[in-house]
Amino acid sequence: MELIKRIIGSLLIFAGSLIESYPPRPRLEKVKVEIPKIEIKIPKPVEIQKPKILKEVSGIDFRKYTIDHLIGELSMAEIHAKEAESMPKEFCIDCLLKHTYNIWKYSEEMIGFAKDEEERKLAEYTYSKAYDMIQRLKIGSIPKPDEYRELRKIWYSRATDIFEKVGEKLEEKAAKQNN
Repeated sequence: MELIKRIIGSLLIFAGSLIESYPPRPRLEKVKVEIPKIEIKIPKPVEIQKPKILKEVSGIDFRKYTIDHLIGELSMAEIHAKEAESMPKEFCIDCLLKHTYNIWKYSEEMIGFAKDEEERKLAEYTYSKAYDMIQRLKIGSIPKPDEYRELRKIWYSRATDIFEKVGEKLEEKAAKQNN
C-alpha cells in the first residue's frame, strides 16, 4: 500500500510540472462588429393572368393523346392475354403487369381530360378495373382477354369522334390543295 502511495505522489508531482511548463492560453479580446443596415425593397405585386389551357400553349390534344395510348395498351394487353396459354406464365405476368400499369395510369390521366361526365365515369371504371387486374396479376392470376377487349372497344368508340374530325381535316386540306 505504501508503494502505491509513493507512485501516486510521484505522478502528481510529474503532472504538476507538466502543467507549469505549458505556455499559458492567450486571453480572447472582445471585438465589436458593426452590421451594416440593408434596405429591402419589396416589389409591387404582379398582375395574375388567367392561365392558358395546355392545348393552347403546346398545340397537343391531351385527350386524344391519352385515349390513343390507352387503346394501344389495351390492345397489347389483350394480345398478351390471348398468348398466355402458350407462353411461360412468369413472362406473361411480367408483360401484362407492364401494360396493365400503363392502362391504370392513362385512365387516371383521362379522368382529368374527360370531355363530359360520362367519359369521366368511364375513366374511373377503367382505373378501378385496371387496379383490380393488377392485384390479380400480382398473385399469379392472368385476366381473360375479354376483360381487356371490353375496355378497348368502349374506348375505341369514344375515339371515333376524334378520328372522324382528323379525317375531315385531311379531306379539307386535300380539297384546298386540289383547288
